[in-house]
Amino acid sequence: MKRLVAFTALLFSAISFGATTVPPPMLNPTGSTAGQAIVSTGASSAPSWQSIVDSIVAGAGVTASGATGSVTVSIATNAIALSQIAQQPANTVLANATGSTANVTAYSMPGCSTTSSALNYTSGTGIGCNASINAATLGGTAAASYALLASPTFTGTPTAPTTATGTNTTQLATTAFVANTFASPPTAGYGSSTPEPVAATTISATGLISPTSSIGIKGTATNDNAQAGSVGEFQNPSGTLTTLTNASYTNLVSQSLAAGDWDVQAIINFVPAGTTTATQYIAGISTTSATLGGFGSYALYGSNFPAGQGQYLTSPVTRISLSAATTVYCIGEASFSTSTMQAQCIFRARRPR
Repeated sequence: MKRLVAFTALLFSAISFGATTVPPPMLNPTGSTAGQAIVSTGASSAPSWQSIVDSIVAGAGVTASGATGSVTVSIATNAIALSQIAQQPANTVLANATGSTANVTAYSMPGCSTTSSALNYTSGTGIGCNASINAATLGGTAAASYALLASPTFTGTPTAPTTATGTNTTQLATTAFVANTFASPPTAGYGSSTPEPVAATTISATGLISPTSSIGIKGTATNDNAQAGSVGEFQNPSGTLTTLTNASYTNLVSQSLAAGDWDVQAIINFVPAGTTTATQYIAGISTTSATLGGFGSYALYGSNFPAGQGQYLTSPVTRISLSAATTVYCIGEASFSTSTMQAQCIFRARRPR
């Protein structure tokens, strides 16, 4: 009986060993391909023929191609975590710091932690440390040469933009004044609550100048003269005694007046000899030599004057409008007899506008 039990136990042991340890020559190759191996699929299912690569390479983002011979393993972007990269020495980075294509290596970063230090990069060499940061090494100008942002004090000739014409702001500009600044004046005038005076060498108005009626335009306060070409310009030529011919128009004095609008007036002093009698005197202004001007440009005084009695005669104020410089004449005439007659003229010309 003991022998029967021992044989039975030995039989079950052989059967169990045969189920787990099958010699390779006895494996059934049906359904397999060259290069495959039997791979366990877990405790709940039977092993199966599988590619060796597929059985070794596995994981998210990892694929393999080729079951035998050359095998290609592909790893998707971001499939490798930083923690999976081989550890490197402290203060190093993986980089190619050479001047040509090469594999990345562990590049040792320089110690650059002082207050006057900064990292700098040199192509083909790598990263270095500038341990003395200042204006010279940075290729700039010393900080002491710059003005502070708050309440700066400028020296020399600062460079700033030039404002456009008509600008009336507080911005910084390079010019003492900008032409046409007063092109569009504010309604209240220039200045704050009280308009400020404007000092200029030349002012050209394209519209009507309208001073306050109760104030007007200030006149001169001394005994000077307006310059040539200005409103108020004054010419005052005078002549010497000139001998007259009876009943003939004579130029007693002349003056060249510039182009413009003029008010002209003549005063003539007629001086007869002691026995000379006269019946007519004329004083006038003309732009034609020895020719009486038109009506309104002369005064005529006729009478039987006593012998030797002189006369002063004043012409009307005559407007003479000139487009070019023109000579203006003081014309005198006397009708007399018995002896001689002389006359002297002084005339005044004022530019009213």
